[in-house]
Order: sequence, then structure tokens, then C-alpha cells
Amino acid sequence: MRTTKEDQDGLKIMSSTSRSSLRPLAVDQPSLTARPTRTAAGFKKVIKADLVDRVVEDAEIPRITAAQAVDAILDGMKTALADGKRIELRGFGVFQVRARKKGMGRNPRTGDEVPITPGKTVRFKPGKELRDIG
Repeated sequence: MRTTKEDQDGLKIMSSTSRSSLRPLAVDQPSLTARPTRTAAGFKKVIKADLVDRVVEDAEIPRITAAQAVDAILDGMKTALADGKRIELRGFGVFQVRARKKGMGRNPRTGDEVPITPGKTVRFKPGKELRDIG
């Protein structure tokens, strides 16, 4: 049996009596967020299990196959970024590795100065379609 209620943000939330009470409720909206999770800042986040759920739902394939597909994509992205390659996903955005300069930064909580070590970091630049929806 499925029941519907609205949370504080007005999102419709579906719950099922057959599921364990320990699992978070699923959001009834067309987005990647299958289980809404809030961070300390109040933003919603999507975890890998949510991506697997979306692949299972859209492609109508078994969960194990979907999990393997998501893992393969993420592993390929990790390998490409580790090799210093640029990942360009049309309509979504670009991931690339950039050098991080040495310098001094500040801890936003305490205001103390902290040294920033030189190294490499991954940067994401959203594509036009992604910018237009946000």
C-alpha cells in the first residue's frame, strides 16, 4: 500500500508500508533524487544508489546490471581524470584537471589562515543546457 504526503518544501513523498521503516522515503517527482537527503546547509544531494535506481527505472534492466553500468562509467571517468584528460559530456558539462596554486586561505569558521598546498584539482564547468535549467 502506498501513501502520499508533502514535506516542508511542498514535494510529494511516496511511502510504502512494505519497505523497512529505516529507509528514507522516495520523492514523487521527475528528478534524480529518489531518496531526498539533506546536508547541513539544507541542500539535497544525490548518491550513487539514486543514480542506479534511475538507470533501473529508465532502462528497465536488473539492479545488478544497472549498478555495474554506473560503476563502469564512474571508473572510466576516474581513470580519465587521473590521466589528466578532459571529460566533455554534451549538454551536461566538462570535467577537467587543473593545477592548484600554492597560497594562503582562510578557515571560514574560525578565520584562521591555512596554507593551500600546490597540486591538482578537478573542475566542473556546466554546459549551456544545464545552466539554462538552473
